[in-house]
Amino acid sequence: MMSVTVVIPTFNRWPQVCTAIDSVLQQSYPATRCMVVDDGSSDDTVQRLEEKYGAAIDLVKNPVNRGQSFCKNLGASSATSDFVCFLDSDDT
Repeated sequence: MMSVTVVIPTFNRWPQVCTAIDSVLQQSYPATRCMVVDDGSSDDTVQRLEEKYGAAIDLVKNPVNRGQSFCKNLGASSATSDFVCFLDSDDT
C-alpha cells in the first residue's frame, strides 16, 4: 500500500490549525500521516499540539520563523512516505 504524508505548515495558528489536523486524521485511507511543521510559533502551538495529539501527528519544530515555503520544504524532506501533499493551516 502506498503511503501519504499531509504536511501542514503553521505559525501562531492555535487553535485554528486543529481543524486542518482533524480533517487529515479523519481520512479513510489507512496509510495517511499528518505532519505539522511549526514555524517558530510564540503562542504555545507546539506544546498544545503535543498535548492534544501526541503520537497521532508528526510534529517538526522549526525554532526560527522562516516562512511557509521553508516549512513546506522541511516537511517534504522529513517525510518518509511515497507521496507528500500540503494543506494550509486554515484549510480542511
